[in-house]
Amino acid sequence: MVPIQAAYIDDEQPMLLLAKEFMEEEGGLSLDVFDMVYEAFSALSDKSYDVIVCDYQMPEMDGIQVLRTLRENGDRVPFILFTGKGREEVAMEALNLGADRYIQKGGDPRAQFLELRHAVQQLFQQVRAEAELEQSNRELEVLFRATGELMGATDLERIGSIIHGAVSKVMRADVVILSSYDPQYKTISTEAVFMDGRSMDRSTFRPLPLEGDGRGTQSRVIRSGKAMIVPDYRSLVEGEGRFGEDAGIGPSAAEDEKVGFPRSAVLLPLKQEGGVVGVLQVMSYRPGDYAERHLRFLEPLAGNAAAAISMARLHREANLELDRRGQAEHQRLLMEAMMEACDNGIMIWHAAPGQEEFHPVIWNPSAARYLFGDEGEGFSTLKDCSTLLSQDLDALAREACRTGRKLVVLAVREGVPDASAMEIAVTPLDSENVGLLILSK
Repeated sequence: MVPIQAAYIDDEQPMLLLAKEFMEEEGGLSLDVFDMVYEAFSALSDKSYDVIVCDYQMPEMDGIQVLRTLRENGDRVPFILFTGKGREEVAMEALNLGADRYIQKGGDPRAQFLELRHAVQQLFQQVRAEAELEQSNRELEVLFRATGELMGATDLERIGSIIHGAVSKVMRADVVILSSYDPQYKTISTEAVFMDGRSMDRSTFRPLPLEGDGRGTQSRVIRSGKAMIVPDYRSLVEGEGRFGEDAGIGPSAAEDEKVGFPRSAVLLPLKQEGGVVGVLQVMSYRPGDYAERHLRFLEPLAGNAAAAISMARLHREANLELDRRGQAEHQRLLMEAMMEACDNGIMIWHAAPGQEEFHPVIWNPSAARYLFGDEGEGFSTLKDCSTLLSQDLDALAREACRTGRKLVVLAVREGVPDASAMEIAVTPLDSENVGLLILSK
């Protein structure tokens, strides 16, 4: 456990020596002592202290002036004024300026400094609890806002941007990577990458195969379904021989923060309906930057991200389906226009999936006049259409469709068509078994 770091400023050397002896003897507290105010200010600019204890009456600057200088410079470090008896008015002034506590000098030195030690510990714990509560409230606010934004996100890049923004507000996040996992093909695909606050081109990150048990950080998280904290990423990669998905991460040399090499990381599975659909990685250029408290923040964010990814995939599939239907409708309108304008007779036959029997589904006026002699009769007696064609034509159309010849062109010279008068092309009309017959005299 890291000891409390405290500073004590007093112009009386004997008081400083006694304070250091009694306040450090039980451990858990490290006390730096200063008998000159300017030395204390110099130390305060170089080192972060948890608590400052300061005497009131000193030749260079009194305790009130020290406190005012600290607060005017934006230093909010907890402050205890250590003042003599009969100086209650000084204590009140100190409290009004932002001091956290005051303790009167006097009495048995050991008891006095043990009381001061206890006050330092209490103040440290109080400030830490307040900071943790403030941090928790800030994290909840970030999660609340991110959840609302994720609910409206419809693409994976936007989801990655929301997650990066939320994580960066709470912890160090030099690199944030959002990956998706395809269980059918067992591949891991990068969906969004942010490095040093900038979005990167994800197309430069190729899909990776799921690695075997115990190999690859993302693969481990996907297989186990459990989060993973990596205190020293480089040691892990070098220790495993730079294999697979982690092989290209950074140099083997030092100066990791300067060259942009992740040293510590936290990885979380993105779960949806009991399965892992991806991985969230947050990395730092410094070792040991992540702990369990970071996991507590990231776990609900990862859950919301998994739901958003699933919804984004559904949205993408729906858009693809709408595009496909739009293209099909466009093709149909073009076909109708072509058929209407064509002097030759055109008929489209169709076989439903899994059925061998083909049926005519649409024909143009020229085909109707040729087959029925009357356009109106042709369009009203669909069921009789196939009986007007010879058996040879019927068999040839079926065979052409079965063998992938989905566009059948028939040139008719005279009379009822037969197989000897047919020419067959193999250009597909669409993805279904459709036969197109063009009839002409």
